[in-house]
Amino acid sequence: MSFDYSLGKPCDHFVYQELLGVDYQTRTRVNMPKALANNKIKVYVDGVEIPEIGLYSEAKLYFGNPGPYRFIPNESDLLYLALGDGNPVYIQMLTGTSIRTDDVVKDLQVKIPNLKVYNESNHVIIQNGIESGLSGFRMVDPRLNGQVLTSRNAARVIGAYAQAGISPGKVINHQKVYPGWSLNRDYLTFEENKYIIEFERSLPNKNPVVKVSYYAQTSACRRCNGSGYEYDYTVKNNTYSTSKNGDLLVQEFDKFLFTKSGSHFKWKWIGSDIQDQIGTKLITRDSTGVLSLNIDSTFQTYSDIKAQQLGTFRFQNVTDEEYPGYVADVTISTDAQDPTLVSIIIDITDKTGKVVTVSRIVEGPNAVSPLTNPDLALRAKYESAWKFRA
Repeated sequence: MSFDYSLGKPCDHFVYQELLGVDYQTRTRVNMPKALANNKIKVYVDGVEIPEIGLYSEAKLYFGNPGPYRFIPNESDLLYLALGDGNPVYIQMLTGTSIRTDDVVKDLQVKIPNLKVYNESNHVIIQNGIESGLSGFRMVDPRLNGQVLTSRNAARVIGAYAQAGISPGKVINHQKVYPGWSLNRDYLTFEENKYIIEFERSLPNKNPVVKVSYYAQTSACRRCNGSGYEYDYTVKNNTYSTSKNGDLLVQEFDKFLFTKSGSHFKWKWIGSDIQDQIGTKLITRDSTGVLSLNIDSTFQTYSDIKAQQLGTFRFQNVTDEEYPGYVADVTISTDAQDPTLVSIIIDITDKTGKVVTVSRIVEGPNAVSPLTNPDLALRAKYESAWKFRA
């Protein structure tokens, strides 16, 4: 573990899965925070995201009988299937006296591509996914259909149903597992801008856990406290997310080097003057050594702090992989068209001698936007790097 020298970054005011209170009498009302900025919210119940229309199960048809199957030509070899309210169509089955379940699955998947067909415990399953809509499908009983069918075809369908274990006329629909919801003004209170989530019916669980992701108003954002900038702590499972070993070494030195000197809200001694040197006449082909000196100086300051930490705060247990060794190599590249855009790649060692790399594209004050020239070789080479703006 180590100190966390936090850096500021623009805050998007997004609140991820905040636990909200539920009216446990009705289980239909959830109070939203007054800091809500817009209606772009996501609702989660018992750990599952619930769409606004509700959460539906898949429409599944199970062949009641397991394989192998016996479909006899011209006797028991037709299914009569309709999607939604559409007209039914015949599905020709594989024929034989001992057909493997997997062979039936492969054949049906080709013949009914709009549905998913698979093998589950040696039973054929036909499924209509949510992405296909909520219409479901039907296994039409040919004896009750309005169309005129030959008795021979009707017998072939009924025979195939019997072999598969399908009830004639069975309708397979999507079932609504969780009710739909809407975001509404709360007219039961006199408070302004008070919103609630209202479910169509009571949630099925007697003690539902409801969480909501939403955008907060800037003035009420708890991530940045209304400043518009947040610091880079990450919280997961109600605790701070931490780095260790080589990742921590890279993270800490990155913060030391690319924080502008004197800008930290608490520790004014953290940082360097690299941003001030970029974009000036100091950055030329013959004078990149000035940056290297700045990097070496900053690394020495960082090493001194780690030594102090190791000696004073022994309970923090600085590992050898987290303890800085020396600067092994510095590569500084500038672009001829935009001298304010500089790539810095630094190889540093830890106490064990292992080399880790810190790299950034840095843009100096009043820099020319590289977006004006998409052919910048430097930008193309390091387009995946995170760009720091002073």
